[in-house]
Amino acid sequence: MRTIKFIGVVIIFLISTSCATHYSWCTPTGRAGYFKQDESRCQFEARSRKTNYYSTYTNPQGFGYVIPTGSNAEQLYVYCMQSMGYRQISMQTTSCAVSGNSSYKNEADRYFNSGLKYLQNKQYSLAIIEFNMSIDNYPSANAHFNRGNAYYELKRYDKAIRDYTIAIELNPNSFDEYFNRGAAYYELGQYEKAINDYNEVIERDLEYADAYFNRGNAYNVLKQYDKAIANYTNAISLDPNGTFSELARIMIKKLSPTPDRDTREKIGLEPPKPSVVVSREVKNTWRHVIFLIEDKSTGKHRRVKIGTNSSFQVEGSDITVNVGVFLPDFRHEDLKILSITNESNNPAVHVNIVEGGTEIFAGWLYERFPEIHPFQHNRYEITLKQGVRSK
Repeated sequence: MRTIKFIGVVIIFLISTSCATHYSWCTPTGRAGYFKQDESRCQFEARSRKTNYYSTYTNPQGFGYVIPTGSNAEQLYVYCMQSMGYRQISMQTTSCAVSGNSSYKNEADRYFNSGLKYLQNKQYSLAIIEFNMSIDNYPSANAHFNRGNAYYELKRYDKAIRDYTIAIELNPNSFDEYFNRGAAYYELGQYEKAINDYNEVIERDLEYADAYFNRGNAYNVLKQYDKAIANYTNAISLDPNGTFSELARIMIKKLSPTPDRDTREKIGLEPPKPSVVVSREVKNTWRHVIFLIEDKSTGKHRRVKIGTNSSFQVEGSDITVNVGVFLPDFRHEDLKILSITNESNNPAVHVNIVEGGTEIFAGWLYERFPEIHPFQHNRYEITLKQGVRSK
Protein backbone atom coordinates (compact mmCIF):
# COMPACT_ATOMS: atom_id res chain seq x y z
CA MET A 1 0.00 0.00 0.00
CA ARG A 2 1.29 3.47 -0.80
CA THR A 3 0.09 6.95 -0.11
CA ILE A 4 0.57 10.19 -2.00
CA LYS A 5 0.55 13.70 -0.60
CA PHE A 6 -1.51 16.70 -1.64
CA ILE A 7 -0.42 20.31 -1.33
CA GLY A 8 -2.96 23.14 -1.28
CA VAL A 9 -0.73 26.21 -0.97
CA VAL A 10 -0.28 28.36 -4.05
CA ILE A 11 3.37 29.05 -4.86
CA ILE A 12 4.20 31.14 -7.93
CA PHE A 13 7.39 30.69 -9.96
CA LEU A 14 8.52 33.00 -12.77
CA ILE A 15 9.27 31.55 -16.18
CA SER A 16 11.28 33.00 -19.01
CA THR A 17 9.24 33.68 -22.15
CA SER A 18 9.87 34.98 -25.64
CA CYS A 19 7.27 36.69 -27.81
CA ALA A 20 6.22 34.87 -30.94
CA THR A 21 4.82 36.40 -34.04
CA HIS A 22 1.89 35.13 -36.08
CA TYR A 23 -1.33 35.21 -34.08
CA SER A 24 0.48 36.87 -31.13
CA TRP A 25 1.48 33.96 -28.93
CA CYS A 26 3.79 33.96 -25.93
CA THR A 27 6.03 30.92 -26.12
CA PRO A 28 6.60 28.95 -22.89
CA THR A 29 10.04 27.97 -21.67
CA GLY A 30 11.46 25.04 -23.57
CA ARG A 31 9.21 25.42 -26.67
CA ALA A 32 10.89 28.35 -28.42
CA GLY A 33 12.47 26.10 -31.05
CA TYR A 34 9.25 24.20 -31.64
CA PHE A 35 6.82 27.04 -32.30
CA LYS A 36 6.33 26.46 -36.04
CA GLN A 37 6.04 22.71 -35.50
CA ASP A 38 3.47 23.19 -32.72
CA GLU A 39 1.51 25.76 -34.69
CA SER A 40 1.38 23.54 -37.79
CA ARG A 41 0.19 20.63 -35.67
CA CYS A 42 -2.59 22.71 -34.13
CA GLN A 43 -3.66 24.14 -37.48
CA PHE A 44 -3.91 20.61 -38.86
CA GLU A 45 -5.92 19.46 -35.82
CA ALA A 46 -8.28 22.42 -36.20
CA ARG A 47 -8.93 21.71 -39.89
CA SER A 48 -9.39 17.96 -39.48
CA ARG A 49 -11.79 17.87 -36.51
CA LYS A 50 -15.56 18.14 -36.69
CA THR A 51 -17.01 21.31 -35.18
CA ASN A 52 -19.72 19.55 -33.09
CA TYR A 53 -17.43 17.15 -31.35
CA TYR A 54 -16.77 16.84 -27.62
CA SER A 55 -13.55 15.03 -26.86
CA THR A 56 -10.27 15.13 -25.06
CA TYR A 57 -7.35 16.29 -27.15
CA THR A 58 -3.86 15.04 -26.27
CA ASN A 59 -1.20 17.46 -27.40
CA PRO A 60 2.36 16.52 -28.49
CA GLN A 61 3.58 16.90 -24.89
CA GLY A 62 1.11 14.29 -23.71
CA PHE A 63 -1.26 16.50 -21.68
CA GLY A 64 -4.99 16.11 -22.17
CA TYR A 65 -7.23 19.05 -22.98
CA VAL A 66 -11.03 19.13 -23.17
CA ILE A 67 -12.60 20.57 -26.32
CA PRO A 68 -16.07 21.98 -25.63
CA THR A 69 -18.99 20.98 -27.83
CA GLY A 70 -19.57 23.23 -30.82
CA SER A 71 -16.03 24.59 -31.06
CA ASN A 72 -15.19 25.93 -34.48
CA ALA A 73 -11.87 25.49 -36.24
CA GLU A 74 -10.38 28.70 -34.87
CA GLN A 75 -11.36 27.79 -31.32
CA LEU A 76 -9.88 24.32 -31.77
CA TYR A 77 -6.65 25.92 -32.87
CA VAL A 78 -6.59 28.17 -29.79
CA TYR A 79 -7.34 25.27 -27.42
CA CYS A 80 -4.57 23.22 -28.97
CA MET A 81 -1.98 25.99 -28.60
CA GLN A 82 -3.06 26.70 -25.02
CA SER A 83 -2.80 23.04 -24.15
CA MET A 84 0.93 23.19 -24.96
CA GLY A 85 1.48 26.21 -22.73
CA TYR A 86 1.26 29.00 -25.31
CA ARG A 87 -0.43 32.15 -24.04
CA GLN A 88 -2.28 34.47 -26.38
CA ILE A 89 -1.43 38.16 -26.24
CA SER A 90 -4.64 40.19 -25.87
CA MET A 91 -5.37 43.84 -26.54
CA GLN A 92 -4.78 44.56 -22.84
CA THR A 93 -1.60 42.50 -22.65
CA THR A 94 0.89 43.47 -25.31
CA SER A 95 3.94 41.82 -23.77
CA CYS A 96 4.99 38.30 -22.87
CA ALA A 97 6.64 39.47 -19.66
CA VAL A 98 5.13 37.71 -16.65
CA SER A 99 6.82 39.14 -13.59
CA GLY A 100 4.91 42.41 -13.39
CA ASN A 101 1.51 41.18 -14.47
CA SER A 102 -0.79 40.08 -11.65
CA SER A 103 -3.74 39.18 -13.90
CA TYR A 104 -2.14 35.90 -14.96
CA LYS A 105 -1.31 35.11 -11.35
CA ASN A 106 -4.89 35.75 -10.31
CA GLU A 107 -6.22 33.56 -13.08
CA ALA A 108 -3.74 30.84 -12.21
CA ASP A 109 -4.77 30.98 -8.55
CA ARG A 110 -8.44 30.81 -9.45
CA TYR A 111 -8.03 27.75 -11.66
CA PHE A 112 -5.67 26.14 -9.16
CA ASN A 113 -8.11 26.48 -6.25
CA SER A 114 -10.91 25.16 -8.43
CA GLY A 115 -8.75 22.19 -9.44
CA LEU A 116 -7.92 21.52 -5.82
CA LYS A 117 -11.61 21.32 -4.94
CA TYR A 118 -12.23 18.85 -7.76
CA LEU A 119 -9.22 16.83 -6.61
CA GLN A 120 -10.48 16.69 -3.02
CA ASN A 121 -13.91 15.61 -4.29
CA LYS A 122 -12.25 12.83 -6.34
CA GLN A 123 -13.34 14.42 -9.64
CA TYR A 124 -9.93 13.86 -11.11
CA SER A 125 -10.61 14.53 -14.80
CA LEU A 126 -12.19 17.89 -13.97
CA ALA A 127 -9.29 18.67 -11.65
CA ILE A 128 -6.85 18.08 -14.52
CA ILE A 129 -8.73 20.56 -16.72
CA GLU A 130 -8.50 23.25 -14.05
CA PHE A 131 -4.82 22.58 -13.36
CA ASN A 132 -4.20 22.79 -17.12
CA MET A 133 -5.69 26.27 -17.13
CA SER A 134 -3.70 27.26 -14.05
CA ILE A 135 -0.46 26.12 -15.65
CA ASP A 136 -1.34 27.86 -18.94
CA ASN A 137 -1.73 31.15 -17.09
CA TYR A 138 1.16 30.84 -14.67
CA PRO A 139 3.11 27.58 -14.18
CA SER A 140 3.85 26.61 -10.58
CA ALA A 141 5.28 23.61 -8.76
CA ASN A 142 2.03 23.06 -6.89
CA ALA A 143 -0.11 23.03 -10.01
CA HIS A 144 2.13 20.40 -11.60
CA PHE A 145 2.30 18.48 -8.32
CA ASN A 146 -1.46 18.33 -7.86
CA ARG A 147 -2.11 17.57 -11.52
CA GLY A 148 0.32 14.71 -11.00
CA ASN A 149 -1.82 13.58 -8.06
CA ALA A 150 -4.90 13.60 -10.25
CA TYR A 151 -3.14 11.55 -12.94
CA TYR A 152 -1.94 9.15 -10.23
CA GLU A 153 -5.48 8.57 -8.99
CA LEU A 154 -6.53 7.87 -12.57
CA LYS A 155 -3.66 5.32 -12.78
CA ARG A 156 -1.98 7.34 -15.51
CA TYR A 157 1.35 6.93 -13.79
CA ASP A 158 3.60 8.04 -16.67
CA LYS A 159 1.89 11.41 -16.79
CA ALA A 160 1.95 11.65 -13.01
CA ILE A 161 5.71 11.08 -13.04
CA ARG A 162 6.14 13.75 -15.70
CA ASP A 163 4.31 16.31 -13.57
CA TYR A 164 6.13 15.33 -10.37
CA THR A 165 9.43 15.70 -12.20
CA ILE A 166 8.56 19.22 -13.35
CA ALA A 167 7.47 20.07 -9.81
CA ILE A 168 10.82 18.83 -8.49
CA GLU A 169 12.66 21.03 -11.01
CA LEU A 170 10.63 24.03 -9.89
CA ASN A 171 10.86 23.23 -6.18
CA PRO A 172 13.95 21.06 -5.61
CA ASN A 173 13.97 21.44 -1.82
CA SER A 174 10.58 19.83 -1.27
CA PHE A 175 10.30 16.09 -0.66
CA ASP A 176 6.59 15.35 -1.18
CA GLU A 177 7.18 15.37 -4.94
CA TYR A 178 9.86 12.69 -4.53
CA PHE A 179 7.54 10.70 -2.27
CA ASN A 180 4.68 10.70 -4.76
CA ARG A 181 6.92 10.05 -7.74
CA GLY A 182 8.33 7.07 -5.85
CA ALA A 183 4.79 5.74 -5.41
CA ALA A 184 4.15 6.14 -9.16
CA TYR A 185 7.39 4.36 -10.05
CA TYR A 186 6.37 1.54 -7.72
CA GLU A 187 3.03 1.15 -9.50
CA LEU A 188 4.88 0.88 -12.81
CA GLY A 189 7.15 -1.82 -11.41
CA GLN A 190 10.21 0.44 -11.51
CA TYR A 191 11.25 -0.46 -7.98
CA GLU A 192 14.85 0.75 -8.11
CA LYS A 193 13.68 4.22 -9.18
CA ALA A 194 11.08 4.15 -6.41
CA ILE A 195 13.80 3.35 -3.86
CA ASN A 196 15.95 6.20 -5.19
CA ASP A 197 13.09 8.65 -4.68
CA TYR A 198 12.40 7.38 -1.16
CA ASN A 199 16.12 7.78 -0.45
CA GLU A 200 15.74 11.45 -1.41
CA VAL A 201 12.76 11.80 0.94
CA ILE A 202 14.53 10.17 3.89
CA GLU A 203 17.67 12.22 3.25
CA ARG A 204 15.55 15.35 3.69
CA ASP A 205 13.46 13.99 6.59
CA LEU A 206 14.93 11.11 8.61
CA GLU A 207 11.66 10.70 10.54
CA TYR A 208 9.32 10.24 7.56
CA ALA A 209 7.78 6.90 8.65
CA ASP A 210 5.69 6.40 5.49
CA ALA A 211 8.79 6.70 3.32
CA TYR A 212 10.46 3.87 5.25
CA PHE A 213 7.32 1.75 4.87
CA ASN A 214 7.10 2.33 1.11
CA ARG A 215 10.81 1.72 0.65
CA GLY A 216 10.38 -1.51 2.61
CA ASN A 217 7.67 -2.58 0.15
CA ALA A 218 10.01 -1.95 -2.78
CA TYR A 219 12.83 -3.94 -1.18
CA ASN A 220 10.36 -6.72 -0.41
CA VAL A 221 9.35 -7.03 -4.08
CA LEU A 222 13.04 -7.09 -5.03
CA LYS A 223 13.47 -9.96 -2.50
CA GLN A 224 15.95 -7.93 -0.45
CA TYR A 225 14.23 -9.09 2.70
CA ASP A 226 16.78 -7.90 5.27
CA LYS A 227 16.48 -4.34 3.94
CA ALA A 228 12.69 -4.64 3.84
CA ILE A 229 12.55 -5.74 7.48
CA ALA A 230 14.91 -2.93 8.52
CA ASN A 231 12.70 -0.35 6.81
CA TYR A 232 9.49 -1.78 8.29
CA THR A 233 11.12 -1.73 11.72
CA ASN A 234 12.13 1.93 11.31
CA ALA A 235 8.61 2.84 10.21
CA ILE A 236 7.11 1.23 13.33
CA SER A 237 9.70 2.78 15.63
CA LEU A 238 8.98 6.26 14.25
CA ASP A 239 5.19 5.90 14.27
CA PRO A 240 4.02 2.87 16.33
CA ASN A 241 0.34 3.71 15.83
CA GLY A 242 0.60 5.03 12.27
CA THR A 243 -1.49 4.14 9.27
CA PHE A 244 0.79 1.33 8.15
CA SER A 245 2.27 0.19 11.47
CA GLU A 246 0.08 -2.91 11.69
CA LEU A 247 0.79 -3.83 8.07
CA ALA A 248 4.49 -3.42 8.77
CA ARG A 249 4.23 -5.80 11.73
CA ILE A 250 2.44 -8.34 9.56
CA MET A 251 5.14 -8.08 6.88
CA ILE A 252 7.89 -8.56 9.47
CA LYS A 253 6.14 -11.67 10.78
CA LYS A 254 5.84 -12.97 7.24
CA LEU A 255 9.43 -12.26 6.25
CA SER A 256 11.02 -13.20 9.58
CA PRO A 257 8.90 -15.72 11.51
CA THR A 258 11.30 -15.86 14.46
CA PRO A 259 12.87 -12.42 15.05
CA ASP A 260 14.97 -12.05 18.20
CA ARG A 261 13.27 -10.88 21.39
CA ASP A 262 14.71 -7.35 21.27
CA THR A 263 13.41 -6.85 17.73
CA ARG A 264 9.99 -8.23 18.66
CA GLU A 265 9.73 -5.86 21.61
CA LYS A 266 10.96 -2.91 19.54
CA ILE A 267 8.29 -3.32 16.88
CA GLY A 268 5.53 -4.42 19.25
CA LEU A 269 5.25 -8.04 18.17
CA GLU A 270 5.61 -9.46 21.67
CA PRO A 271 2.19 -10.95 22.50
CA PRO A 272 0.45 -9.71 25.63
CA LYS A 273 0.87 -11.84 28.71
CA PRO A 274 -2.07 -14.16 29.40
CA SER A 275 -4.27 -13.41 32.38
CA VAL A 276 -4.69 -16.00 35.13
CA VAL A 277 -8.31 -16.76 36.03
CA VAL A 278 -9.01 -18.51 39.34
CA SER A 279 -12.58 -19.34 40.20
CA ARG A 280 -13.92 -18.89 43.71
CA GLU A 281 -14.51 -22.64 43.94
CA VAL A 282 -10.84 -23.36 43.21
CA LYS A 283 -9.67 -20.73 45.70
CA ASN A 284 -11.85 -22.16 48.45
CA THR A 285 -10.92 -25.77 47.73
CA TRP A 286 -7.15 -25.53 47.21
CA ARG A 287 -5.53 -23.25 49.81
CA HIS A 288 -2.24 -25.10 50.39
CA VAL A 289 0.41 -26.87 48.36
CA ILE A 290 3.32 -29.16 49.21
CA PHE A 291 6.78 -28.69 47.72
CA LEU A 292 9.58 -31.20 47.65
CA ILE A 293 13.00 -29.63 48.26
CA GLU A 294 16.11 -31.67 47.42
CA ASP A 295 19.62 -30.66 48.44
CA LYS A 296 21.77 -32.13 45.66
CA SER A 297 24.93 -31.80 47.69
CA THR A 298 23.65 -34.10 50.44
CA GLY A 299 20.86 -35.97 48.69
CA LYS A 300 18.43 -35.03 51.46
CA HIS A 301 14.75 -34.27 50.74
CA ARG A 302 12.40 -32.07 52.68
CA ARG A 303 8.68 -31.48 52.30
CA VAL A 304 7.29 -28.00 52.78
CA LYS A 305 3.58 -27.29 53.16
CA ILE A 306 2.72 -23.68 52.47
CA GLY A 307 -0.37 -21.61 51.75
CA THR A 308 -1.00 -20.14 48.31
CA ASN A 309 -0.07 -16.49 47.84
CA SER A 310 2.59 -16.71 50.55
CA SER A 311 6.35 -17.38 50.72
CA PHE A 312 9.04 -19.43 52.46
CA GLN A 313 12.81 -19.60 52.60
CA VAL A 314 14.74 -22.71 51.71
CA GLU A 315 16.54 -23.81 54.86
CA GLY A 316 20.29 -23.20 54.87
CA SER A 317 20.17 -20.82 51.88
CA ASP A 318 19.18 -17.29 50.88
CA ILE A 319 16.59 -18.64 48.43
CA THR A 320 13.02 -17.40 48.88
CA VAL A 321 10.09 -19.09 47.16
CA ASN A 322 7.11 -16.80 46.57
CA VAL A 323 4.06 -18.96 46.00
CA GLY A 324 1.27 -17.70 43.78
CA VAL A 325 -1.94 -19.36 42.64
CA PHE A 326 -2.61 -23.08 42.41
CA LEU A 327 -4.68 -24.60 39.62
CA PRO A 328 -5.77 -28.25 40.02
CA ASP A 329 -6.55 -28.74 36.32
CA PHE A 330 -4.20 -26.36 34.50
CA ARG A 331 -5.13 -25.22 30.98
CA HIS A 332 -3.70 -22.45 28.76
CA GLU A 333 -6.34 -21.19 26.30
CA ASP A 334 -5.58 -18.23 24.05
CA LEU A 335 -4.80 -15.37 26.43
CA LYS A 336 -6.16 -17.07 29.54
CA ILE A 337 -4.69 -19.51 32.04
CA LEU A 338 -7.31 -21.28 34.14
CA SER A 339 -8.42 -24.53 35.75
CA ILE A 340 -11.04 -26.18 33.58
CA THR A 341 -12.27 -28.35 36.46
CA ASN A 342 -11.87 -28.45 40.23
CA GLU A 343 -10.31 -31.91 40.13
CA SER A 344 -6.59 -32.68 40.46
CA ASN A 345 -6.09 -33.68 36.83
CA ASN A 346 -3.14 -31.44 35.94
CA PRO A 347 -1.95 -29.67 39.11
CA ALA A 348 0.28 -26.61 38.70
CA VAL A 349 1.44 -23.75 40.90
CA HIS A 350 2.97 -20.43 39.92
CA VAL A 351 6.13 -19.46 41.78
CA ASN A 352 8.68 -16.67 41.80
CA ILE A 353 12.05 -17.72 43.22
CA VAL A 354 14.62 -15.16 44.40
CA GLU A 355 18.21 -15.73 45.50
CA GLY A 356 20.21 -12.95 47.13
CA GLY A 357 17.63 -10.40 46.01
CA THR A 358 17.79 -11.49 42.36
CA GLU A 359 14.97 -13.29 40.61
CA ILE A 360 16.25 -16.62 39.27
CA PHE A 361 12.97 -18.25 38.25
CA ALA A 362 9.41 -17.25 37.44
CA GLY A 363 6.86 -19.66 36.04
CA TRP A 364 4.73 -22.73 36.60
CA LEU A 365 5.74 -25.96 38.32
CA TYR A 366 3.74 -29.02 37.27
CA GLU A 367 3.13 -31.99 39.60
CA ARG A 368 2.76 -34.59 36.88
CA PHE A 369 5.19 -33.07 34.38
CA PRO A 370 8.14 -31.80 36.47
CA GLU A 371 10.42 -31.87 33.42
CA ILE A 372 8.47 -29.04 31.73
CA HIS A 373 10.19 -25.70 32.44
CA PRO A 374 11.78 -26.97 35.66
CA PHE A 375 13.52 -24.83 38.26
CA GLN A 376 17.24 -25.26 37.66
CA HIS A 377 19.83 -24.62 40.34
CA ASN A 378 23.32 -25.97 40.98
CA ARG A 379 22.39 -27.14 44.50
CA TYR A 380 18.64 -27.24 45.03
CA GLU A 381 15.79 -28.90 43.20
CA ILE A 382 12.31 -27.58 43.94
CA THR A 383 9.27 -29.41 42.61
CA LEU A 384 5.53 -29.43 43.26
CA LYS A 385 4.55 -32.50 45.24
CA GLN A 386 0.78 -31.92 45.37
CA GLY A 387 -2.05 -29.57 46.09
CA VAL A 388 -3.88 -29.91 49.40
CA ARG A 389 -7.65 -30.02 49.29
CA SER A 390 -9.39 -28.17 52.11
CA LYS A 391 -11.63 -30.24 54.36
